[in-house]
Amino acid sequence: MLKKIIATVQHTRRAFQCVSPEPGEEITSDHRLSTDHHLACEFNTILEQTRLIPHFMPIIATNQQQIFGHEALIRGPEDSPLHMPVDLFAMADSLERTRDLEVLCRKLSLEAFSQYATQSKLFLNVSPHCLLDPEHPRGATSRLMNELNIDPNQVVIEITENLPISDYDIIVRAVDHYRSKGFEVAIDDLGAGHSGLRAWFELKPDYVKLDRCFLKDIATNPLNQDFVRSMIRMAHDTGCKVVAEGIETPDVLLLLRDLQVDFMQGFFIGTPTTLLKKEVELPWPPVTSTIPSSSPSEVIPGMTGHKGTTLAELVQWIKPVEPDILCQDVVEIFRIRENLRSLPVIQDGKPKGIIYRNSFLGLFLSAYGHSLYDRKPIDTVMDTLQPVFEQDTPLEQVSQTLTSRRTELQESEFIVTRNGMYKGVVNVMDLLRRITQLQVLSARNTNPLTMLPGNGPIQETVEECLQQRQPFAIAYCDLDNFKPYNDIYGFSKGDAVIRATAMVLMSHLDRGRDFLGHIGGDDFIMILRSGQWEQVCQDCLTAFAAMVPRFYDEDDVAAGGIRAANRQGNPTFFGLLSLSIGIATPDVDKCRNYFEVATLASQAKKEAKKQEGNSLFVNRRLFVNPAGKLPVPRNIDPGAGPAAHTHAA
Repeated sequence: MLKKIIATVQHTRRAFQCVSPEPGEEITSDHRLSTDHHLACEFNTILEQTRLIPHFMPIIATNQQQIFGHEALIRGPEDSPLHMPVDLFAMADSLERTRDLEVLCRKLSLEAFSQYATQSKLFLNVSPHCLLDPEHPRGATSRLMNELNIDPNQVVIEITENLPISDYDIIVRAVDHYRSKGFEVAIDDLGAGHSGLRAWFELKPDYVKLDRCFLKDIATNPLNQDFVRSMIRMAHDTGCKVVAEGIETPDVLLLLRDLQVDFMQGFFIGTPTTLLKKEVELPWPPVTSTIPSSSPSEVIPGMTGHKGTTLAELVQWIKPVEPDILCQDVVEIFRIRENLRSLPVIQDGKPKGIIYRNSFLGLFLSAYGHSLYDRKPIDTVMDTLQPVFEQDTPLEQVSQTLTSRRTELQESEFIVTRNGMYKGVVNVMDLLRRITQLQVLSARNTNPLTMLPGNGPIQETVEECLQQRQPFAIAYCDLDNFKPYNDIYGFSKGDAVIRATAMVLMSHLDRGRDFLGHIGGDDFIMILRSGQWEQVCQDCLTAFAAMVPRFYDEDDVAAGGIRAANRQGNPTFFGLLSLSIGIATPDVDKCRNYFEVATLASQAKKEAKKQEGNSLFVNRRLFVNPAGKLPVPRNIDPGAGPAAHTHAA
């Protein structure tokens, strides 16, 4: 058995130099046995000395651009031939120690996770082999989590599909046991394993993780897109959420967002690290489909001069009680205050739990409730599992947290804090009402293709800069040769180009100060309030030039373009897609409104498009005079960057 696994390890990793023969030396059976023995000893030593290293790979919520959870992964010592998990688990299988390895991995991952104060989910891998093993320790995970003070609602048991499931009855019972303890359940690598659809049907998971094989060429293959779209629709119809694995490029990320996948992970989002990341920086426009926004500040977090939509505007203060108040006194409070839905339990200003009117009175007024709980303190029956949010939490994040809980929200209010101290409660109906208002407003202000703010927010942002006398540069970005590309490659790839362009532009902005809007078609506006605006645009052009070849066939890249009909219908050669950027730096004391600023930007863009290839034109005119004419050029700056021609007028 060892020989089989050693062959796999030797094939996948050149890691056995300490026992390798000299060049030209024949590999004898004695040598193989030596290697077998060496690796077996190495594995046993790693387990005995607990030399495994937990890693965490972030999983983002697609609609929020925020971390939803982390998948717990494991690594062996860096200097070991068993460093990678595929080698570790293969060796464990050969030595019949998979159970020992899994139990240790789970223990170390939970211990590492417990060191962080986070509300994110932890995805723990569990193999069917261990669930079917009669000697697998029962209840060990729950006991350990209890010791580490980890809420079961934060943990997702991820059933791997690397082995066939021989007895579904046992697996279903094990999964039901986990659910009864508060865990959620996921199926890993759906479609790549042995029995994906049946496992989905039998286990009824909370999450399914699409294997990376389905994402191959998805950005350019409509058949793959249709298949993934069907999988997502089927999941949503059954109340299941979808996690897409293997996100490695921006175009795939944007496409999956448009297909409404719920969560994503992959090297483009974040690599496995020993530290638990609390946030990720993604070069993409934040999505607003769950909680759409009505102003640029809400589309691009942290924009200066705007206030995002948070819980603060919905908080209602309710006088709380302390944990030692008797249940009979709480009954009296609810009797006097008939409209009170909940009662926060606070100690030293910090939330300890919440009492919900209906569930509490139902318990207290049951057959033996009065005699059992009358003289007991309220902390013996209060709800401690409901989420608590800071008042500056964006509504979209609150919505994601509430809807990600498997069970329906049984009660109608939750606690809100400010810097950890009790602030009040928010009614769920008020939250839903505000979300609906934002959705209606968003439809008028967001481009449906890129989910970037449209013309209204662009104008508002420029007007705000003028009113505040805040210096800024406005960059008008337009694609060259886009129409012939769209004609030859089709609208699906054309849309992918536009989304990828949005991502390139966003990736180079100062997200606390700058703004990106989508006018429509292939036109974008950047409002840049940092001093390095010209360098930002040069960097955008360089990144765009590097991105473009991915959207062409190899022959077209080699030819430097495509042949297509021009506007007169005549066959014409068009170069590869390029980006023209025209920049204006309006005088905020002399420009009177958005339309004058737009005139300066449009003139700059027209000049940029006169140049071949990726180009940047800086318009040094500062304002439009009262007659509507552009003043004489202030100065001329020569020079060009590596990816663009730079001119100024």
